[in-house]
Amino acid sequence: MPFIGRSPFGGNLNTLLDAFNATATATYNLTKDSVAYTPISAQSLMVSLNGVTQAPIAAYTVSGSTIVFASALTTDDVIDYIIAFEGPKVTATLDAGTVTASAMAANSIDSAQYVDGSIDNAHLADDAVDSAELAAGAVDIAHLSATGTASATTFLRGDNSWVASGGLYNAWLVKTADGYTAVSGDQLLANHASTAFTITLPASPSQGDTVVLKNVGAALLTVGRNSEKIDSVAEDATMPTGNAVQLVFTDDAAIGWAIL
Repeated sequence: MPFIGRSPFGGNLNTLLDAFNATATATYNLTKDSVAYTPISAQSLMVSLNGVTQAPIAAYTVSGSTIVFASALTTDDVIDYIIAFEGPKVTATLDAGTVTASAMAANSIDSAQYVDGSIDNAHLADDAVDSAELAAGAVDIAHLSATGTASATTFLRGDNSWVASGGLYNAWLVKTADGYTAVSGDQLLANHASTAFTITLPASPSQGDTVVLKNVGAALLTVGRNSEKIDSVAEDATMPTGNAVQLVFTDDAAIGWAIL
C-alpha cells in the first residue's frame, strides 16, 4: 500500500561514530571524523558489542564525549558499531513575545546559543531575560549593539555609545631633569635641589586638556608653552620652589593654557 500523507521533514539524523578497538578499560572516547562527539544522552546511542545490542544505563553510560561500560572490556571484545540518534533538526519561526522567562532554564543562554542580532526585542516577552537566564560571560562586547569603539580609554554611556572618558588624571610622577613633555591628565612634581630645568606642555592640545604641576625642589622650574600661549601670554612660565598650578587648555587662541 502506498504511503499517503506528508513525509516527516528532515527525518532522524543517525550518525555513525568512529570505530575503535576494545582494550582492558571501560572508558572510551567518542569521536566523529576524529573530532570529539558528545551525545545527547546514553539513550541516544545504539551500541553493539560482540554482536549484541547493549542496554543504555545498565550496560553503559556517557559522560561528555566518553562512553563508560559497566565493566572493563578486553582485547577479545569487539565493538561492532556505535550509532548516535540526534533526532530531526527543527527550524522554527517564533511569534512576537513567545519567549518568556518560564520557557528558559537558568543559564540557558550563553554566547554559543545565539548569533549576532538573532535575538531581538520582537521575539522576547517583557522581562523574559534576566540574570537567571544568562550564563556568566554570555553577553560580551562583540554582541553589544553600542555605537563607537570599545577601548581602554572609552566607557559605555547610558545612550548605548562608547565615548572617551573625561576628567581623569594620571598617577603622580616626579620629574628631576629636562626632557619631559607632559600629556593631558599628568600630575607632576618637579624636584631638583639646584639645577633649573624645563617641563614642556603637550603639543597640539585639545580643549579641556589639563596638566597639574608643583615645584617641590629648590631649583627654578620653567614651563615650556610648546607654541601655545599661557594665560594669554606668548612666553614660557616659571615656577619658583613651592609654587603649584593647574593648566587647562581652551579653544581660544588668545588665551591658550588657562591658569587655575
